[in-house]
This record gives sequence, structure tokens and C-alpha cells, in this order.
Amino acid sequence: MVATTHSSFVLNKLGLDRLILIGGDAALPITGLPAETLDHFKKLPGYDTLRAALAKRVILVEGPSDELVVQRAYLDAHDCLPSDDGVAVLTCGLSFKRFLDITKPLGIPTNVVTDNDETDPQEIRNKYQALGATSVHVGELNGGVTLEPQIVSANELETLNDLFDYIRAVPASGPPPQQEKVRRLATLRSTSASQRGAPATAS
Repeated sequence: MVATTHSSFVLNKLGLDRLILIGGDAALPITGLPAETLDHFKKLPGYDTLRAALAKRVILVEGPSDELVVQRAYLDAHDCLPSDDGVAVLTCGLSFKRFLDITKPLGIPTNVVTDNDETDPQEIRNKYQALGATSVHVGELNGGVTLEPQIVSANELETLNDLFDYIRAVPASGPPPQQEKVRRLATLRSTSASQRGAPATAS
């Protein structure tokens, strides 16, 4: 029997052993992945990362906080969430290579968003572009080594404090146009976390 699906939820139930990923003009039997990559995905509960095979574009980020920032930046830039455009934002720690092993042969454009962790940003860009990333976005060393100091560096502490004061002053209902955007983003984050079996909290 052959079963086809565009649903990551169906894929989660089918398992990996006989799965064939199809994207663009390519087909990739899951057993054709490098052994270490196949083992990596077998150990993940739910296999929700296989959403990469169903996406028009993939954005790989390190952690939940990075995911929230990317989701919100996309919402502000395009007035819709990434999922509305068929873009999957996947949290993968530092396992970028494992996901690129899937997206590269399928021809799915993949962006990597990562910290510099005190490493030359160009070295990081070269590393992941060599593995198949379409583009690599990493902060410069003088802006901080991880997400939090980079946010402070990009916005200045006084600006952030003003923002926090504004948030505390706004009623819980929030301004109507923003309320729906925030609600959708919060719902998406909660759903994504529950699929991974993790609490919907930022790291």
C-alpha cells in the first residue's frame, strides 16, 4: 500500500522506516539519509521536524526564543505568519546539519539563524552554506555572542526599558489590531511546543 500526505501530523504517525520525502523534482527515501541523521530523527518524539519536507521554505533557529523573534519579525514584515506562506520555522538546537541533510537534496530553500558563540561569523556562514543553507544569519561579535545581548545591542537598553514600561501600561486586552496578531502567534507557539511534548515557554 502507498499512502501520500501533505500533513505533518500523518507523517508523525507513519514513522520513518518506509517514508519517502518528495520535494520539487527530487525524491529522498528516508533510509537514504546519512546514518547519523536518520538516527537523530528516530530519537526525536513525534518527528515534527519532518515538516521541513513539506515546506516551501525552511528557517532553522536554535531555540524557542529565537523562534519567537523570527515569527514576530516575519509577521511585522509580511503581515502574516510564516506558516501562512508555507514557511516552516524549526527549532533544532545546533543540529542544523541534520535538517540540511533533508532540505538540500529536496531543493527546499533553507535559512539558518544562529548565534556566533564567540566564533567568527564568516566562518559560521561558510560552514552552513557548504552544507546547503541558502543563507546564514548570524550576529557580529561586537553585538554580543547570543540572542539576548544582541537584542540589547540592536535596540539599546533605554529603548527596551521604554518598551517594557509601555507594555505594563497597556490594558490586558491590548490595542485591537495587535491583539489578534499576538493571539495567533501565541497560539502557534503553544501548538508547536505541545507537538514536541515541551511546555510553551521561551528558553
